[in-house]
Amino acid sequence: GGVYAVMVAAAALVGVPLVLYGIRRNFEHGWDFWYSFFIGYQYNYWASLLVSGGWIGLVMLGSKSPMVRGATAPLAAVGQMALTNYLLESVIATTIFYGHGLGLYDQVDRVGQMLIVAAVWAILIVSSSLWMNRFRFGPCEWLWRSLTYGTRQPMRRHGGQRPSLSSRQAMPGDDRAGDHGSSADPR
Repeated sequence: GGVYAVMVAAAALVGVPLVLYGIRRNFEHGWDFWYSFFIGYQYNYWASLLVSGGWIGLVMLGSKSPMVRGATAPLAAVGQMALTNYLLESVIATTIFYGHGLGLYDQVDRVGQMLIVAAVWAILIVSSSLWMNRFRFGPCEWLWRSLTYGTRQPMRRHGGQRPSLSSRQAMPGDDRAGDHGSSADPR
């Protein structure tokens, strides 16, 4: 945790003040194109490395906290179904915005867009959690894995609920099992 705390401290004590100083300098020069583009931009460019490292450190420190880990468990299911969710987001968004669906492109204001994003996220989080409680993989991940290994991978979970991330053991068809899906059970 010490390295991550240093990353957060560097962002807060050096990165953010440097960005703010660069903004101040750009204001002092009236946001002159040549100054802002060649000199003023440098403050933000270099400081952003520290700030992004600070965000990484903050996420890593938070992920070690039991309280945060419980709150982020539903996001783990979304991550385990990343390909499926990416494709599902695309289908939902094109249905909402393109002519083959509701045709709302350029018709929704920023607040409406934010509400649509929140609704899509809620749908994906809930559906992913429900799916992963019954199945080992998302449907697209299962297909990809089955094609990769040349054999149908086991799909259903045995015993109901999925194990917690911290106590999860390797299962047949899981990369950690080492057998790369040689299980004969095609469920």
